[in-house]
Amino acid sequence: MGATACMTWQEYLLAEGLLDQETSTRTPKAFPLNANRAKGYRKNLRDNLSFFEEFIVDGFDLQSVVDSAIKSQPCESSTKGFEVENEPMLRLLSGNNCIIRDGSSKREILAIKVTTSGSPEHAKPVIPAPLRTSLESGLYRYLYSNPLCKKDPNRHKSNTNHGTTILPPPLVRPGGPPNPVPTNGGSCHNIHTYSAAQHDQKISDIKLSQGPREVWAGGRQRTQALYQFLSILKPLSTLLEGVFQVTCPETFHIYKSVFNSLPKNDANRGIKDCLGIWTLRGIVLDAFTDVHVDLKDVCKGFCAIVPLGNFTGGNFCLPSLGISIPMVAGEVIFLKFHLIPHYVGQWTGHRFSLVHYTHQVVFDYVQEKRGGQQLFPLAEMPLWYRKRVNDCDVVPEEGAS
Repeated sequence: MGATACMTWQEYLLAEGLLDQETSTRTPKAFPLNANRAKGYRKNLRDNLSFFEEFIVDGFDLQSVVDSAIKSQPCESSTKGFEVENEPMLRLLSGNNCIIRDGSSKREILAIKVTTSGSPEHAKPVIPAPLRTSLESGLYRYLYSNPLCKKDPNRHKSNTNHGTTILPPPLVRPGGPPNPVPTNGGSCHNIHTYSAAQHDQKISDIKLSQGPREVWAGGRQRTQALYQFLSILKPLSTLLEGVFQVTCPETFHIYKSVFNSLPKNDANRGIKDCLGIWTLRGIVLDAFTDVHVDLKDVCKGFCAIVPLGNFTGGNFCLPSLGISIPMVAGEVIFLKFHLIPHYVGQWTGHRFSLVHYTHQVVFDYVQEKRGGQQLFPLAEMPLWYRKRVNDCDVVPEEGAS
């Protein structure tokens, strides 16, 4: 293929050999993950938690970061070429299962990297190969329907220079996909189970709307492709919830309590159950991820990322912690995305990411329905959030639910 950019994702997938005309018309099949099988995965992981490596970030106190947090992107995000210069300076951790903790006496969890389940002698990929295959083929078939994608000037402002006549982006990073991604597309696609207008403007009288509104306007064919893709995502949601439950049980139960308190939206289609405790999915589409924090995410919560595709490189970089974490397709990392700046290092090939996250407004909605009871201790939340709570009519109660 030449360096001429494709106009649509359908064209791009065919041109790059990620999909062909024959397979594009087949209905994708979901990986069979029943309750007993999911329980077995959890038990296997729980029995082998002792094999997880632990890395302590000396001198890093998460609560100090929380106390000084402001609603803005890190200063590094405005430095041109920061990622290229910063990545070689970071300490590269092993590719093994790892729990990363802060250097305070509380040893708070900052990130969890999971690559395998089982003991080192009997290790298996945490995401089974058939599930990964199902996810990748299901994703490509969904993109073939040309869902609405968006540009993201905070997370994905960099691009690659393929020598095309298209005007170059404001920032250029080496590597990336071999050819330009669709010019009529964007760097990401989002599926919302629940959303709210004015995400950050209030903490009371919140009204959640049903999703996934971004794709409704696409007509019958696109809607059918969406529901097929949701069925592909459901086994991954179930599996990641089990991993999260084993590795970070207290926070998992908070997320689960929020999930159980949310209305059953679009019950016939089961959107809520397909996405699970993380109520939104972001799909990063063969694009670089530049340094940023996710300001709308749950302040003290975790997001989860699963990279897919065929690529080399793509370490997960945490500049404020001074480390980078190897990530290959089919592995998972949990991170406090709201608080810790992060980016994806240099890579080549085709790299797509499934991002599991929830907006703080969804937690605020549940807290309001519970009479102001705080899901996380208010004293441990950012100062801007404490002020917002104290300025509204809702009287918070300390302690987790």
